[in-house]
Amino acid sequence: MHLSILVGAEVVYIDKKEDTHAVRSYTEIGGRAPAGCVATGKVLLAFLHEDALQACCDKLKALTSDTLDIQLLQTELAEVRRTNIAFNWGEWRKDVVGAASPIRNFNGRIVAAIGISGPSVRLEAKLREKPKAVNDSALKISHEIGWMGDDVLL
Repeated sequence: MHLSILVGAEVVYIDKKEDTHAVRSYTEIGGRAPAGCVATGKVLLAFLHEDALQACCDKLKALTSDTLDIQLLQTELAEVRRTNIAFNWGEWRKDVVGAASPIRNFNGRIVAAIGISGPSVRLEAKLREKPKAVNDSALKISHEIGWMGDDVLL
């Protein structure tokens, strides 16, 4: 599980909880990932002002054969704005998938994203079947820090 913020066109992992499985995706606190290729980054990009989003998109590049091009990414970001959940299907690291949702502060501003990631062989089916769990966690954290709204959940 990751807690991420957006810095430029990258996410920075500011906290995490490690999985206990021997095979897992590895990140480190303070580590960075390209925002357009990871679920937490997509969540944070989706809610940016159009000018800031365009500036970030101009810096994105393909890292695997599954990395989305700008047009597909923008279509996906519109869906993220509607559902409050983003997915990564091997777009940064091949065979690693993830899901993430936004964390909102007291006035509804998105201040971070929480997400899970792991090997596709273990996690992909679970994400497709039960994506709402990540969103529920993000909404719970948002409420704990003062957000009073009810987001549309899957």
